[in-house]
Amino acid sequence: YRRTVDYARRCGPPDEPIFVAPYMPVVYFLAGRSNATRYDLTIPGNVDGQRIIDSLESAKTRCIVYNPVMYPEFAPFRELFPEVSRYLAEQYRTKRRIRSGGETWLGMIRRDAR
Repeated sequence: YRRTVDYARRCGPPDEPIFVAPYMPVVYFLAGRSNATRYDLTIPGNVDGQRIIDSLESAKTRCIVYNPVMYPEFAPFRELFPEVSRYLAEQYRTKRRIRSGGETWLGMIRRDAR
């Protein structure tokens, strides 16, 4: 978690919310950041993709920590939440690849952010 938390702490001003998807909500706590959405886990169930997009857009969320590979029990994120996946690809760019424990998380930043 160390690299992921470091990215979350440094990617923008400390008072700005971030978004972590699809799982690993402990990053919010460890990085001292709030969640820009109402969802701590973006897994199948009672999750509204359009509500995620609306929240990220209204907050102009700068930083995202994202793993496009879900748990093995689930289909890929892009299949489960195609609208959110498209939104992330269009509005964010990968700033850092965070590799740990056989997984690769993407430290993403809004395309219009510096």
